Amino acid sequence: PADHTKDITPQKPPHMEYAKIFLGNTMWLENNKGMEETTFELTVRDQPKNWGYFVFYGLDRFLTYVKNFKFTDKQIKVLVEMNLVKKEHISFYKNFKFNGDILSIDEGTPFFAGEPILRMTGTMIETNLMTALVLNAFSYPTRVLTKITRQNIAAGKKRFSSAGSVRSQGFEQVLINLFACQIGGSMSSIQPISYYADASIPRNNLQANINHATISSFDNEREAISFAIKKILPHQPALQIMVDTYDMKKGLAILIDELKKTTFENQKKIWVPIDSGNVYETAKHMRKELDK
Repeated sequence: PADHTKDITPQKPPHMEYAKIFLGNTMWLENNKGMEETTFELTVRDQPKNWGYFVFYGLDRFLTYVKNFKFTDKQIKVLVEMNLVKKEHISFYKNFKFNGDILSIDEGTPFFAGEPILRMTGTMIETNLMTALVLNAFSYPTRVLTKITRQNIAAGKKRFSSAGSVRSQGFEQVLINLFACQIGGSMSSIQPISYYADASIPRNNLQANINHATISSFDNEREAISFAIKKILPHQPALQIMVDTYDMKKGLAILIDELKKTTFENQKKIWVPIDSGNVYETAKHMRKELDK
């Protein structure tokens, strides 16, 4: 997407990992070793027992970041003040641009421990500066998509919901989650129902969610659940209703009472997310009560 940030270089002084990178570059600039060609390969060393595979994700953003990577005058000034960049090397960083080659497996490809998934070739300084970016660009997206594809396999032919955006660790992670859901076949909830998601994500892959704020805005839980089923569900392909705003077991009982008043087809469109407590035990209880 064209709206990715155009300058992702840290605005604050670099932490120790970046300090090591810049000090290494200073040494290489002074003895010309930094201009020698080198290759960086990205792999996962090992993985949890019985995982089997990961699914590669994050390439589009990474390539966008590399293409637009640059240093601002302010950032260079800070680096000089911290003695991480020498004054005689300022022009190098001012004009820095990655000119190397990047080869990778395709987005969405399963891969295994020890297998190179991305290869970056350029000068030693170029690949050194991109190291931290490479390691961060794929870690979170790959974990999310891998989890979703594993859930997809476990769910079989059933539709499933995953990677709730409200739990993401940052604003960009929300989009990463939503796109991963689209790639991996998962439904993704929007909270509350008035939110508009990214226009590039098909609406049929989104699911309205009657969340705690919506539930508690009514005089009581039953009134909120009844309103959702009668007034909102007819306009949605599916609907999540959270039943643990006050008490999970009581909320589930109210939902079941209200579902009995509607058609079986409507009942099948209702999803009940688990938002708190012991997920495994809660899931068993919910499944038992809903089956009854």
